[in-house]
Amino acid sequence: MKKSVIMSMLKIIYIAFAFLFVIESNAQEKNDVRKTKWGMSISDVISAEYPMSPTERKTNELKFTNVELSNGHKATIWYTFRNAQLIEVRYAIYGYDSPYTRGTCSKIIPLYDKVKYTSFIFQSIISKGMKCVFGWHLVHSSSNFFPVGKDNSNLDQQTVEKVEMAASEAIENEIGLDFENDRTRASFSFNQYQNEDPRFKGIKIFECNDDYFNTYYWLVFKPNSNVEAEMIKGDF
Repeated sequence: MKKSVIMSMLKIIYIAFAFLFVIESNAQEKNDVRKTKWGMSISDVISAEYPMSPTERKTNELKFTNVELSNGHKATIWYTFRNAQLIEVRYAIYGYDSPYTRGTCSKIIPLYDKVKYTSFIFQSIISKGMKCVFGWHLVHSSSNFFPVGKDNSNLDQQTVEKVEMAASEAIENEIGLDFENDRTRASFSFNQYQNEDPRFKGIKIFECNDDYFNTYYWLVFKPNSNVEAEMIKGDF
């Protein structure tokens, strides 16, 4: 076989592999949360999470428990559907599997520790092109209680400790932080008082026992307004 023919064949093979690589890369980029995309069906999400199986399955919701994250963290993940389309993904992020965080609902983990120990999550958010759209804020307080400004999402210790102090002074039980890219909005919700709201003594948000890890925070993903508008158009 002539050298020119061989070179032509190798060039075709190279182009084919490059084309497949581009297709695969684009497919991965289109994933919105984990391996899922907005608008997926329940069966699509189950396939995307394989080999994990949902621990609970309802008409409009899937629940996965003890999902392994990086650095020894775990999460419970809920996938919510509307009109058979994926519309929301909620995470409850847990602490390390260690004596300090196991069954310690009465202890307050500093806000900065929650941010520092799960820095890989914030790095992942930023790597998806997400930018701050609603910075550190006290969810149930007036704008006068914004400690660093609603557009400030800095994660350094000084900023985070300032936020926590403001929450304590305002007796605020929920601290928020929001990011967004061209398809998805990510909302962090930190409970200042762990699993029990001090305003309602004895009422716990979660049960606490030796098998439970302290909840660091909730993380909720939703399609942004533009993507949701497109999904609504497809409802009919």
